[in-house]
Amino acid sequence: MIKTFFTMILILFINTENSHATYSLTTSWNSLTEKKVILWCDDYSTRTCLAVCKSTSRCIINEGICYNCIGNNLFIVNFYKNLGLTVNSTSVKIHNSEIEKVLLNGSFITLKAKSVYNLISDHDSKSMRRKFQNLCPEDIITEPVVFARVDRNRIPVELLFVVCGSEAYEMITSNSFYHSSSTLY
Repeated sequence: MIKTFFTMILILFINTENSHATYSLTTSWNSLTEKKVILWCDDYSTRTCLAVCKSTSRCIINEGICYNCIGNNLFIVNFYKNLGLTVNSTSVKIHNSEIEKVLLNGSFITLKAKSVYNLISDHDSKSMRRKFQNLCPEDIITEPVVFARVDRNRIPVELLFVVCGSEAYEMITSNSFYHSSSTLY
């Protein structure tokens, strides 16, 4: 009976912590042209910051440069040109442990509406900000940040997730847009 009571309290505590846990994530460039990801954790999400950088409130993570991403990188061109068409998010939430794993691994780049990588379309325009906002199921105050996995040469190879406020969602790329049929005689 007592064991069951403590188990129920533990489950309630875990569910309460997960339902109220909030963090925020932003990116910035410094004067040395180094990109940083900044993660802030509140009192309910200290576990995330502790896992990433052994702090309870803020982590600064070096992002690393994406090689050949400015200009004609096919992955980046496809991402910005097809955002909202064939590049979308899902309603499937990503668990904080997945975000922690990516941040600790360092094999990622972040993409936003205002990004040096976006030389293709409407850099930080209202329409580009709306496309990023549409990746999130609800309107959020902070700017959505998309994470993409990079290979050992720091070239992007796969979309991972989008961070919308204090939630993250899977990203998908549908190639059906490219497979339209035509009849040529």
